[in-house]
Amino acid sequence: MFKKLVSSVKESGYQKVRKKGVRCPDCGNALDLPERLPEAGFGMTLKCSHCSWMGGLSSLISHGSRDQLLSSRKEKPEGSKIKEVVGDVKASWLIPAKGKFNFLMFFALFWLFVTGAFTSGLLFGGVQVSGEMPLWGGMLFLGIFWLIGLGMGYAGLRMAYTELLVRVDENAVILTRRFFKKMWSRSIPRDQVKRVSLGVAYTQNDVPVYQLEIKNADGKDLKFGSSLSLDEKRWLLGRLESVLGERGEGKIAQQGRVDGLFSGASGLSSLEEVKTKSLTVQSMGRGGVRIIRRYTVGPVLMIAGLITIIGDFVWMGSMWSDHSVGESSDGIARVIDFLFSSLPLIFSLVGLVVGGALMVGGFWVLGRKILFEFDRDGLKVQTEWRGKRTQKHFSKSEVLRVDVIHSGNVNNQPRFAVAVVTESENLKICGFEPDDVADTVKLWVDRWIAGK
Repeated sequence: MFKKLVSSVKESGYQKVRKKGVRCPDCGNALDLPERLPEAGFGMTLKCSHCSWMGGLSSLISHGSRDQLLSSRKEKPEGSKIKEVVGDVKASWLIPAKGKFNFLMFFALFWLFVTGAFTSGLLFGGVQVSGEMPLWGGMLFLGIFWLIGLGMGYAGLRMAYTELLVRVDENAVILTRRFFKKMWSRSIPRDQVKRVSLGVAYTQNDVPVYQLEIKNADGKDLKFGSSLSLDEKRWLLGRLESVLGERGEGKIAQQGRVDGLFSGASGLSSLEEVKTKSLTVQSMGRGGVRIIRRYTVGPVLMIAGLITIIGDFVWMGSMWSDHSVGESSDGIARVIDFLFSSLPLIFSLVGLVVGGALMVGGFWVLGRKILFEFDRDGLKVQTEWRGKRTQKHFSKSEVLRVDVIHSGNVNNQPRFAVAVVTESENLKICGFEPDDVADTVKLWVDRWIAGK
């Protein structure tokens, strides 16, 4: 019965996705979806008939597969105002200023209006400064607020009216910013460009906002374009990769991608092994790789649940120790008093449910370990938990691809999950790792897949 309920929910969600439609992330062409959700579920593989793009449905309907979100786009997005001029070995892209009134400008005006009202009251309205502070002391104090408001206004104007010009010539990559008549530039030698990629500029509503990054060996990177749409960033990424890759000494190496990495590669031994509290990645030799995933969050969840339950009982006891419904009340007043007196009980029950769920979840994953072995025979998955072992085996032909998916944030830094997509199911290798660890895991598995 539970499986039928889950299947019904998935089918309902799939029909909503099908009704809304999905488009190819490279060319924008509408993708064909089957009438019913297939056995592979949302991990089904789709292929674009227009540009031959291939990927998973799940990566197109979530915040999604980072590898696909951050891959280059072939065609310029419709309506983009970026102006491109490309020559033999030279190219430039002008990103015009938006010129729109933004929230920072609005907040700066509000801040300056309130500060101006206080200043006017102090100077002309007879408002007295408290204590022994002289008038000039009060003005000096308000001056700090004037500086804050003016600074926010300047930042808002910079965001709205700054143009960007990215130029690539025979010798360098130059990024020029122009704010009205003021201009300033930064450059890096073309032959020192290490890679071009999309990196996280900041997060908004727990979703990473990316910017274009042109990296060089000295760490003096050029970063820009966080205000562009994701499709514009991906298109510009592809154009920069194309232009910078035309000359041998300026050819870029794309970290986190596998395109072009396999020709002349020396095998899996050239990759770094990974060892953290929750993850171990090590070479098995002969083109194989072993990945061990440990669930280390179990004790944390159990302790959090126990603290929640104990705190709930303490709070509930303090709320009910002196509580009694007024016996002199009658009619509607007595009903209202009863309803309000029931709120602590409702909150207590919610706390007990949350605490219990945390403890059960922690117990469920406590000591759980999953072993993934990628060898010449295929993929073996072994789960160990409380002395019990279960195994699954997939041939190499059943393994379709590996996805990197945004799974959350810690201290405003994104975390990612890595999942292997097979013909029958998705296997999560890791669930909450930094981008460098997720990239390394993906590269190990991608190279194993490429060794078919």
